[in-house]
Amino acid sequence: MNHYADWRQSLGPGRLRREAAGWSLAALTVAATATAAATAVFRADEPGRPDALQEAVYLDLEPAPPAPAALAAPEPAPEVPQIDAPEAAEPEEMAEPEPDLSPPPPDLRPPTETVDLPDIPVPTPETFSYEPPPPPPEEEQVAEIPPDVRPVPRPERETPAERKPDPPTREVKKAAAPPSRQAAAPPAQTPGRAAATASRGQIENLTAKWGAEIRQRIQRRTRGARGMTGEVTVRLTVAQGGSLGGVAILRSSGDARLDQLALRAVQSAGRFPAAPAALTDPSYTFTLPITFAR
Repeated sequence: MNHYADWRQSLGPGRLRREAAGWSLAALTVAATATAAATAVFRADEPGRPDALQEAVYLDLEPAPPAPAALAAPEPAPEVPQIDAPEAAEPEEMAEPEPDLSPPPPDLRPPTETVDLPDIPVPTPETFSYEPPPPPPEEEQVAEIPPDVRPVPRPERETPAERKPDPPTREVKKAAAPPSRQAAAPPAQTPGRAAATASRGQIENLTAKWGAEIRQRIQRRTRGARGMTGEVTVRLTVAQGGSLGGVAILRSSGDARLDQLALRAVQSAGRFPAAPAALTDPSYTFTLPITFAR
């Protein structure tokens, strides 16, 4: 079957058509000749026909022409060597890398010194308990009065001077002298006796007058506050001799600069006037407003 296919391929399409036409023509010629001979034989046997043959007629048929040389068995086509395609090589399995058992290279770095640090305690958040501040000590309430009137300390109770008993008169045998017509002059009053005999109203007036003098001296020291206005109320203690015992701000002006200027004015005033003679307490406390005006 393979040879026939190879032969057909070697003839080509044009030659195959010519070969097929020749074989078909030869087959038709043989068939026509055989048909004509058979028809003549049958008709010769029919009776009454004038052209009926008395004897059988033998026809010599020429042998069929030999098949063209093209119909000879074709020469076998040269066998084309079949080259077997090489089978695809199966992928080789990747060999797992063998572990490197060689010793690691020596560490040529200089050894580092390890310093042990002391354990530092981790600071823990302290718990702060809020304690409310102690209430401020109750200050001695001093009544605020206008600049012209100042509070005065409570006067000591007036103790009546003790009368010394009259010395006993010696009995004189002599006749008593006649009484002098002129009355003896009363003894002069000492400052202590005058303070003891001063009334409460007089003491208040003297204290207010003394406080006004102290305020006037402080006001002279407030001229350095240029362009600032306000009023600072201070509380100061002055000794009987006029020295400053202490000063504090009782009511702020709202401006820290004015408050500092007020304290500086009190401290720089120097020695204040001494208390009047009727004021015998060691010290007196005043509440004075210091005014800053342009």
